Amino acid sequence: METTPLNGRRLARSILATMFAQFNGSMGGRLLCSLVLALTAAGNLSAQATNTGSLAGRVMEASSGNYLQAAEIVVEGSAFKTTTERDGTFALNNVPAGSYTVTATYPGLDPLSVQVEVKTGATATAAFSLSQGVIQMDRLVVRGSKEGMSQAV
Repeated sequence: METTPLNGRRLARSILATMFAQFNGSMGGRLLCSLVLALTAAGNLSAQATNTGSLAGRVMEASSGNYLQAAEIVVEGSAFKTTTERDGTFALNNVPAGSYTVTATYPGLDPLSVQVEVKTGATATAAFSLSQGVIQMDRLVVRGSKEGMSQAV
């Protein structure tokens, strides 16, 4: 059976209850219970902290230089996503170490993707400067026909 943080907490509670019942609240029993609880909590924290890092950055609009609030940041191929704060900043914690493509999108602007390398215990940074793409069409043809009484004119 794999030990997960949830299973570890259940095990610790079970051990604590058994120890407390056996030692009937004595000082030695309390000390032993405290020690077991502390070691279990430390084990859970260290298991969660391994092989993860953070990702932080800022999103701005290229032509004006204004920072964009509520731009969407997505780490491709994972469930990590967030939106930027009022000052255009974002942060994602507990991202597994590895190489990722991070994409920033904002309504009315072209999305932009960058490659980042998240290292264990470190913060990777990504800066985005989004611009508005120009859509060029060949031609636009508008046709109409008259109906009803306007045909007589």
